[in-house]
Formats: sequence, C-alpha cells, structure tokens
Amino acid sequence: MAKFSFTVFNVPNATIEGEEINSSGEVAGFYHDGNNTYHGFIYNGVLTTFNDPAGLNDTTVSGINDSGQVVGDYSPSGGGEYGFIYNNGIFHNFSDPGTGSNGSTYVAGINKFGEIAGDYTDSQGNYHGFTYSGGTFTSFTDPSSVFTIPGTSVSSSDTQVTAINASAAIAGSYSTSFDFGFVEHGFIYRNGVFTNLDDPGAGSDPKGGTISVGTLPVEISASGEVAGTYWDSNGTPHGFIYNNRVFTNFSDPAAGGVNTLGTYVAGINASGVVAGTYYDSSGVSHGFTYSNGVFTNFDAPNASSLFGTTVWGINDAGQVVGSYEDGNDLQHGFIATPTTTGALGQTNADFYGTGYSDLIWQNTDGQAVIWEQNGTTAFGGGPAGPDPGLGWNLIGTGDFNGDGLSDFLWQNTNGQADIWEMDGTNKIGGGTVGPNPGPNWDVIGSGDFNHDGNSDILWQNTTTGQAVIWEMNGTNVIGGGPVSQNGAALNAGPSWKAIGTGDFNGDGYSDILWQNTVTGQAAIWEMNGTNVLGNGAGGLVSQNGMALNAGPSWTAIGTGDFNGDGHSDILWQNTVTGQAAIWEMNGNNVIGGGPVSQNGVALNAGPSWKAIGTGDYFGDGHTDILWQNTNGQAAIWDMNGNNVIGGGPVALNPGTSWHAIA
Repeated sequence: MAKFSFTVFNVPNATIEGEEINSSGEVAGFYHDGNNTYHGFIYNGVLTTFNDPAGLNDTTVSGINDSGQVVGDYSPSGGGEYGFIYNNGIFHNFSDPGTGSNGSTYVAGINKFGEIAGDYTDSQGNYHGFTYSGGTFTSFTDPSSVFTIPGTSVSSSDTQVTAINASAAIAGSYSTSFDFGFVEHGFIYRNGVFTNLDDPGAGSDPKGGTISVGTLPVEISASGEVAGTYWDSNGTPHGFIYNNRVFTNFSDPAAGGVNTLGTYVAGINASGVVAGTYYDSSGVSHGFTYSNGVFTNFDAPNASSLFGTTVWGINDAGQVVGSYEDGNDLQHGFIATPTTTGALGQTNADFYGTGYSDLIWQNTDGQAVIWEQNGTTAFGGGPAGPDPGLGWNLIGTGDFNGDGLSDFLWQNTNGQADIWEMDGTNKIGGGTVGPNPGPNWDVIGSGDFNHDGNSDILWQNTTTGQAVIWEMNGTNVIGGGPVSQNGAALNAGPSWKAIGTGDFNGDGYSDILWQNTVTGQAAIWEMNGTNVLGNGAGGLVSQNGMALNAGPSWTAIGTGDFNGDGHSDILWQNTVTGQAAIWEMNGNNVIGGGPVSQNGVALNAGPSWKAIGTGDYFGDGHTDILWQNTNGQAAIWDMNGNNVIGGGPVALNPGTSWHAIA
C-alpha cells in the first residue's frame, strides 16, 4: 500500500538508530558509524551531523520540538549518561541531581514549550522520572514500581519515561518482578497524579524471562491519547490506544501474529493517527498508519524484501519518519508524506503503490491504458484489463477495496456503473455496482464520504440536479442516499453542476465542489456521509467574507492540494484564453493562489490545451496539473502552489483517438 510520497536522505556508511519529526517536517535522529560511534543529526533538506563536545563517543537523540530544539543524551569520558539540549549550534548539558556520583540521566522528549521529560538512575541503580524546565528539576517515582528483588531484601524501583505532551502530561512504564522475569505496566503522570495502565489483552507471566509481557506506552498526543504496544500471554506484540479510560486494541492484519512477529507502535499525532512497524510471517518489517479502524500499510520504494521498512515517528501533519535498508545492504532515512488529495479513499491514480500518480487513457473504441509515471516519464504499464467496448466511459479512479491501489470507475451510456479492482494493469476483481439508476444519472466521481478508507460514488441527476452518494465496500453499496441536510434532501438545482470531490476543511471526509453553469459561481458543501454540514447551499466560495465569482468564462476543472497544507484547492481554466488559475482553499474560503505562473509571470498553455485533471505525478505531496492538446499530446506541470516548478510534455503522443482521463 502506498498513499505517500517519499523523501529519502542518506547518512553514509552508518546505521540509523532512531528519529523524530516535528510539525515542520524537520527530522532529528542519531546513527552509529563503522567505528560504533554514535552521532546526532538534523535533516531539513540538508543533513547536518553533530556531536556533544562533552561526549566521548555517544551522542544519541530522543526528540525535536516545533522550535527546532533537539534533546538527547551523551556519554562523557568519566562514564554514565547526561542530557543535552541542542539549538542553533549551541549545547546546554544537564544531569538530574538525584543521579549521585555514578548514576545517569536519560532524556525521553521535549514539548513545544521546551519542557523536558526523562528518567535517571540513582546511586543504587533505581530508575526515577524527572521533568526539567527553566533550569529546575522535578523528580517522581510511580509508587507501584517499588518492589523487592527476588531472593533478597533489597528494595528497587523502576519508573521510566517515554514521552511528554504540550500539557506536560507524561507517559511511561514501570516494571515489577515476577518469576525472575519482568512485567511492563504503563502509566500517565499528570499534575502529580499517577494513572497506571494495564491493557486487558496484555500477558502477566513472563515465563521466567523467556518472553516479554505487559503494557508499554510509547507516545502521548496533545489531546492526551496514549498509544503504545502491549505483549499478550504468548509474547506477541499488538498496538493500543488509551483514551478516556478506554483501551482500543489493534493488530495489523498483515502481521505474522506469532512470537515477536506482531505490531509495534512508534507514535500518535494530534489527529489520533498512529504510526508504527509490523513484521510479517517471514520476519520482514513494514510500515503502517492506523486511523479510525483503517490500516494503511507501506514500504519505502527501494526497501529490501529481506529487511524492509522501520517507522520511528509521526508528526501532526501525518508525515511519517523512518528508515529502510536497500538491496545493497545500505541504510537510508525517509520522510513519507501523505499524498492522498482530500479524504481517505480518494486516490491519486496510483495503480502500482509507488506514491506517484499514473496516467490513464481511454481510446475511442473503449480500451483503457495505464502509463506508470515518474514525473513526465512513462516507464511501465500497458493495456488495462479487457476492452469493455463502446458505450462504456472511464469516469475516473478510486480505492474501492481499501488496498491502497487505485481502481477504475466506469459508467455505461445506459447509466449502469461498474468498478474494476486493479493491481497495476491487471483487473483482479470488481463488477457491476448496485441497480442501474438510468441514463439521467451521471457518475461525477469518487471520494471517501464516510471516512472508512474505501472510496464512495457521487452521482447527480442531470434533470433535477439532485446529488446522491453511494457508500461502497468494493462493488457493494453499503449505505448512502440523497445528499441531505437536517434529514431532508438538499438539491442545488439543475443550474448547478457537481464538479468533483475534495477535502476542503481537512476533516478527512470528502466534500462536494459545485459550479453554477450560468453565472460561474462556485460553492462547496462540506460533508459527513450524505449529510451537508452547516454551510449547506450557502457555502459559496468566498474571500474576506464576500462571494468570489470567477465568471462564466472560467470552468472549475477539479481539485487537489497544490500547496500541501492538507486542504483541497480548486483548479480553474479560462475557456477562451486557456489560462489556468488555482484558488488555495480553507473550507469555502479562498486564502491564496492566482493565475498559474512561472518565475512570477503568468504561464498560459493556450486554448489548444485543455486541463484534464490533477495528480501527484512527482511524488512530492503537491498536486500537479495534467494537460492534453487537441493533437493528443499530454503534458504535466509540476506545481508548488500556483507556481510551475518543472514538468513538460509526456514523452509519447498516443494520437487523437486517445483521451487522457487522469
């Protein structure tokens, strides 16, 4: 599965041991080189390595906040571990005063206010938690962590910290001795009060220390949701989310599910999206995200089939940071940026799971073809499935079976819809969809209106203007109905045409873009399932509180996230001049954009070029524009906002009998 574009960075001749990513996409981590020496690094488009000057051979990193402050540990020549803050090239080193003469200080993380949390060992080797803020240490010990070492009268404690959030709530774990093994228990520490966490699915018998059991919180989000890993009675790992005193457990269905071949959590963001790593039955690692019961599994594009992909964290923008090993046994870091334009289930024509949109064609005889793309270069693909024959129109794509690969959405001239579930150019399933509503109903496109990870179908009646949504699971209609508000069908009327779908308010549910065929005015209906949210028919596209109308000579072509902010934008083209424009959106408000330009000058393809649609052909998380000339030639403009930053003609011209679909 791939719904991400990948940015790869290299730490030459090194093994990455850990990484974190802040909301700006800045990565901090650490690696060890061929001499087994540990170094810190920051990646923000350029890789910068650093070493604490007080350290001997051990600088490790555990966190980075949105201000770019990096925290971690180092080992001085005298032994032990000390904490550090690194910012703008300057180190501030510290050690909890409770460490005594031979203890250590370990840093777990830093929040956006610069508050640091971690744990330290005292002179007896016992673990305690601490916070460090404004030069002041505050230590704490979970009272449940105090136990007597088996076979002795020696008392011990084991309170270890894993994370801190913006409210200074702390997550961590403590261990208790059992049968000469250890059982992990989780805790939340907030305002001086401990809440201990034991997942009901966790095992409690470590069987003499031969297996891991218990509950390990890994991260605590800004809203206080805790995500982590628990080990069952067989020592198999699974994921969990703890929120409002309720555990939600999950296991990636592709995980091996025995021994250590399970699901490991790396982090959770403010939207409740969990990221982590699972191991398949062959012991190969893969990345995943988990949201609202839906898994999205992925591998870095060049990851070895023997070693796989490891995830280290996720930020509030949904970017996942991790590492992978290629076929030459060389390790690389990566940032995986979500590329789905709009809601889950609304894919960018990615039939091969590469994170790059592919180019789809249909011949006038009905045959469909997929060109596997990397930018403007077609390097694979071919005829897609059988020729459906005359009368079948390829409307577009969607991910109807939730496998992360795009599928075909068709409609016959008699009104019947059909879905082809695809794997590359191979039709692997699908068939007729629902009853035939008749030739007065047009399939407009697809989107994920109920936020279940599967694409749904948007219809419009060409006579009345009424819109209808079919909520889908594969080819099965599982819900939906007329688009409604407050329980009553809401009809924009026959002068309004549904243009397509996008996620304009960034809530993960697809919305509907409309345009009035007479005036040119655009409107957005923000949706939850078939229900129109508060803006309703009054959701005219506006700027600064006033309706903004491009005019009847401008046609809304489609939607895409051109500026990479997680909100769909609108692509326009002037039907007279050919000029394209982009309106950058937040809900139904225009917040930026303008004429499509290059180097500050409006760039016009001309009236012989038609903007066909949008996709992420360069895999950078920004939507691009697909064009086709009246002579059949296709071109792709690589976009950043409304600025053309690259692209050009697609190498091969298939001729005038082929029409670009997406």
